[in-house]
Amino acid sequence: MRQGKNTLFYPLDCPKSQNVLHVHWQRVKGTTTAVASLSVEHPVQVVLECLPTWHGYGAIYRAKANEITGSPASAKSQAGFCLLTNRPADAAVVASHAKAFSQAVLHGSRAPASRAAAAKYAGLIFNLTPKHPLYFLVRVGSAQVHNARTLASVPQILSSGWAAYISGRPHASGDWGDFISPISMAANSGVVYQPDLSNITATVARQWCLPKGCVLFAWDSFFNSTLLSLNDGRVGPWYARRQLAGVLHFQMNNGMICNFANWDRKYSQYDKLNPHYSPDRSEPPVSAMCVWQAYQRWPSKSLLEACYKPLVRYHHWWFAINPKTHLPNRDGNHDGLLEYGSSTGNWQSARFESGADDSPMYVRGKVKLIPPADTFDLNDIGLNSLWAADAMYLSRIAAALGHKNAAAHYAAECQTMSQRINA
Repeated sequence: MRQGKNTLFYPLDCPKSQNVLHVHWQRVKGTTTAVASLSVEHPVQVVLECLPTWHGYGAIYRAKANEITGSPASAKSQAGFCLLTNRPADAAVVASHAKAFSQAVLHGSRAPASRAAAAKYAGLIFNLTPKHPLYFLVRVGSAQVHNARTLASVPQILSSGWAAYISGRPHASGDWGDFISPISMAANSGVVYQPDLSNITATVARQWCLPKGCVLFAWDSFFNSTLLSLNDGRVGPWYARRQLAGVLHFQMNNGMICNFANWDRKYSQYDKLNPHYSPDRSEPPVSAMCVWQAYQRWPSKSLLEACYKPLVRYHHWWFAINPKTHLPNRDGNHDGLLEYGSSTGNWQSARFESGADDSPMYVRGKVKLIPPADTFDLNDIGLNSLWAADAMYLSRIAAALGHKNAAAHYAAECQTMSQRINA
C-alpha cells in the first residue's frame, strides 16, 4: 500500500497454484470513500462482511440487495457507513451473533437478498466468475457523496491509481532482483488504525493478536519504522513518523519502552495485572538506530527533534538507578555491562526482554535471575553491542540537531562500552 496523489492502492495476489483472487482498492481523492474491484480466474464464492468494530465504536448494520449501511450504535438513525456494489448480491445476510452469522453465510442461498433487519453482523454473498469483476465502494461518515457516479467510475479510478503507484513505488533491480517492493508491501500490510490514539501503526501480524489484540512490540515496531520509510516520498516520511509515534506513546515515566503494549486496556494475553503493556521489561535497544535510518532515507530535522528526548530517556534507563534496588536497572552485578531482566523476577519475562527468547543462551537451568536487581547472570554481548550502537546513533542525532556537548558525550559512551566488551 502506498499513497500517491491522495490515492491509496494495494494489490493482493494469491499463489498461482490456487484460485487467484485479485483485489485492487484505493481511496477517492478528497473523500472518505474507497473503491475496489474483485476478480477471479475460476468461479468462486466470496462474502463482503461487515463485523463489529473496535470497543466504543459499535455499529448496527442493515443489508439490502447490493448495499450494507451502518449506523453508530448510539444513533441508529444516522448512517455512518455505506458499502455499495455494482450488482445485486446472490444473498444478503445479517445476524446478531458471530455463530449465527457464520451459519447464515454457509447457508447463504437460503437468505433472501432483500432482508433489511438491523444487526451487528452483515454480509453480501457473490458467486464470482472470470471476466466479470465485482466493483464496490465503501464510504465512512455521514457526508453525502455521489455514490452511483463514483461506483460507475471505479475502473477508471483504479487504472489511474495503478499508473501513479507504478511510477513512484520503491523498487530495485540487479542481481538481487526487486527485493525492495516485497519489504515495503509486507510492512504496509500490517498497518492498522489505532482509534484511541487517532494514529496508524504497523502492528504484529499474528493470529493470536486478534480480534482486539493489535500488539506493538518494542524492537519490532522500531524496525517497522525503517521498513515503512522505504515507501516513496509522498508517504514514506509520514509512515515512519506515525510508526515511531505509536511505539513511543507507551514509554514509561522512568524512560523504559515496554516489551509490548496495546491501546485496548481490556487486552489480557500476557500480564493480567497490567494487561495493556509490560511495565517490567523492555526489548533490545535499537530505537536510535532506526530513527537515524529513517532520517537518512527522508532527512527531516523535525523527526529528529520529536524523537530525541524520548530516545535519550530510553538510552539512560538501562543504567539508571532503580530506587527500589539501588542498583542499575540492567546492571545487577554492577560491572558496567548490561544483562536482560524483569522487575517481576520472573524468568520467562526476563527471557522475553532479550527478543531472542528461543535462544539456547536463555535455556532454563543455564542462566538464572539474580536478586535484587532480577537480571540474568549473563552479560549478553548482543545487548551491550546494541547499547553501544544506540549511543553512537544518539551522537549522530545530537550532532545533526546542533547539540555538540551531547554528541561528544554519547560518542564517548560508545567508545567506553566498546572497550568494556572487548576487554
